[in-house]
Amino acid sequence: MFEPGTYVVYGDSGLCRVEQVGVPDFSSERDKTYYFLRVMEDNSRVYVPTDTHMPLRAPLTTPEAEAFLGS
Repeated sequence: MFEPGTYVVYGDSGLCRVEQVGVPDFSSERDKTYYFLRVMEDNSRVYVPTDTHMPLRAPLTTPEAEAFLGS
């Protein structure tokens, strides 16, 4: 699980910051938790279930990116 304040890459939204993890006010499923993501490109907000099947991952570190580009 990603913690608030960390950065993730989510689907087509790109780089996002996890603002909080919890149940949004609009959800009818009170036991289903979501990531509240702030999209860095346009400052929009995305709500993603924590059990999503969409790609949600930590961004590459500088050494990982350099190794990838070097291969």
